[in-house]
Amino acid sequence: MTATVLSFLNFKGGVGKTSATALVSYNLAKMGKKCLVIDFDPQANITALFLKTKYQNKDKVATIESSLMTALNREE
Repeated sequence: MTATVLSFLNFKGGVGKTSATALVSYNLAKMGKKCLVIDFDPQANITALFLKTKYQNKDKVATIESSLMTALNREE
């Protein structure tokens, strides 16, 4: 199996890197593709966007670790 790597980068701010990354990765995932988004932006906007998870239990907090483990456990 080969992996395809997509990079959205530009040194200038406000050019749509976060929006493009979110839209492309979301749509690829909806198509059944496995996606990993790595956020190197110090503002971490894509991380904040993707970790906004609604829980029935208000005491449960979404962390990167818990979100990754949940996704990995679903694959088994």
